[in-house]
Amino acid sequence: MERTLETPRPFRLLATLAAGAWLLAGSGCSDGVTTTPSPVDDSLTSQMIDIALESDGITDEIIGDEIGTAAAGSAAADEDLVVTDRSFSRTRSCPGGGTVEVNADHHREFAPATATMEATFSGDRTRTDCVFYTDEYTVTVNSASQLDAFRRRVAGIPDGLQTASYAGSIHALRSDGEERSCDFSVEVVRDPATRTRTVSGDLCGNPVSRSVGY
Repeated sequence: MERTLETPRPFRLLATLAAGAWLLAGSGCSDGVTTTPSPVDDSLTSQMIDIALESDGITDEIIGDEIGTAAAGSAAADEDLVVTDRSFSRTRSCPGGGTVEVNADHHREFAPATATMEATFSGDRTRTDCVFYTDEYTVTVNSASQLDAFRRRVAGIPDGLQTASYAGSIHALRSDGEERSCDFSVEVVRDPATRTRTVSGDLCGNPVSRSVGY
């Protein structure tokens, strides 16, 4: 008669506990996102972090356009330091419709001898019915925030950390009906040396941090 060997009960219990511990350890990985679970739907918080980075990309395009305009309008290359102060208003389209608008003051200093430019921006950024694509959903964002940014270039190439901070309120409505209204305060740091962008701060009461390449 064929006999079946049965694992002794203590060893089965140890195996069960080990498997449970492995599952608990694996659940700590969150793709670079540090966030407190939301009472509504935490996947929307994660998508809003991506939207913060994408919105910063659109804002950076606006800032780049403004830097180019200010550079084209400044002459006197024989001066030790060329200082320009401007106020501007610029608008860009969002990926799925709607707009990002920046109204800000721009202070620019350019040293012709070293081809070094430093610029600061302070003002407001408004996202109006701004639609983003996330996974199988779209997310429509309406938001008003304070914007402060710093850019430095040497011979036209970004040099050192390039920063932007945003603080304000946001309403995000996902196409499946999930929505979120809250305050946020985040900073986005671009590092030309590593070609990375990092967003960190507070989003809807959740501490967040994520880095992506660019």
